Amino acid sequence: TRRAVLEAEFEARQRAWQRSIDELRAEADKLVAKEKADIETRISVLKAQADQAKARVGRLQEASRGAWET
Repeated sequence: TRRAVLEAEFEARQRAWQRSIDELRAEADKLVAKEKADIETRISVLKAQADQAKARVGRLQEASRGAWET
């Protein structure tokens, strides 16, 4: 009977550990999703800035020689 008690305790611990592992994985997944969203936002901001800079360069390239001299 002692063996059965020890096996039951061990199984209970394993289930508790697995629950903890599952909870930690779920938390990690939430963090990963949040970090990914934050990174996507930063990428969008940088892309908008790059597009604005590209448009400015395009306008400068189209400027006449007289505009450059002024």
